[in-house]
Amino acid sequence: MPSGAEIGDVVVVFNGAVVPHLLRRTQENSKERWEIIGECWIDGIMDGEAMQMGQLVERTFEIC
Repeated sequence: MPSGAEIGDVVVVFNGAVVPHLLRRTQENSKERWEIIGECWIDGIMDGEAMQMGQLVERTFEIC
């Protein structure tokens, strides 16, 4: 995990990305937005493996 990881951060796999990323929820003008904390290594979901798991939830994130 990135050195700045905190409890409550979310691991996401962006479509087409080779590695997962860590996001942190922020609020700006009462809108839910997300900050990219950094790339992370999680055994079993690297190099597209997560896309083959079949348990993913597709979601749109507004990154600030």
